[in-house]
Amino acid sequence: MVEIRTKVGIKGQVVIPKVFRNEYNINSGSSVVFREEEGKLVIAKPRVDVVGILRKLPKKPFVLRPDESYEEEIRERLKRAGIGVR
Repeated sequence: MVEIRTKVGIKGQVVIPKVFRNEYNINSGSSVVFREEEGKLVIAKPRVDVVGILRKLPKKPFVLRPDESYEEEIRERLKRAGIGVR
């Protein structure tokens, strides 16, 4: 178990150490959730990190080819971005 001590700033801000940001893919603009569990403060990623998903999508313009359906194109782009699709 990794434990890193940090200080709380004057505005109540805390820097999430780089080792945890990297491990949990928390980037500038990412959302986190604070909750209390059994007397402990827990910081977690929300179920859906929209900023993280958008960063993984291709930067190219979205163009549909006449021989492909909209759903197929979306599924393929999400698959290439490493995002699971149901």
